[in-house]
Amino acid sequence: MGTEDRVPSSNEERAQESLPGRPSVADYALLEELRFVRREAQAEANLAYEDWFATPSGERYAVYRAAQDRADAAQDQLAEWASEIGRELSGSGLAVQALG
Repeated sequence: MGTEDRVPSSNEERAQESLPGRPSVADYALLEELRFVRREAQAEANLAYEDWFATPSGERYAVYRAAQDRADAAQDQLAEWASEIGRELSGSGLAVQALG
């Protein structure tokens, strides 16, 4: 019996299999991880901004900008991955639910 004929033996194995044209559980897990990373990076940038605003200095501004650049990069990665999942879902009517 080939692997194509094998029935998954556990719920985990079934969850990891992807339906044709549909993102996998791992795809959604990565999307959630990227959302978390973006939120954390933005929170760090917000704190750095508040610190710079309270006591302006060149060093504090550089710390804020570095933190905001990381938050922006995290946002870009999230948007890219969400678009990738959206392309997989396009036409299925689930894209709005997955990204909302």
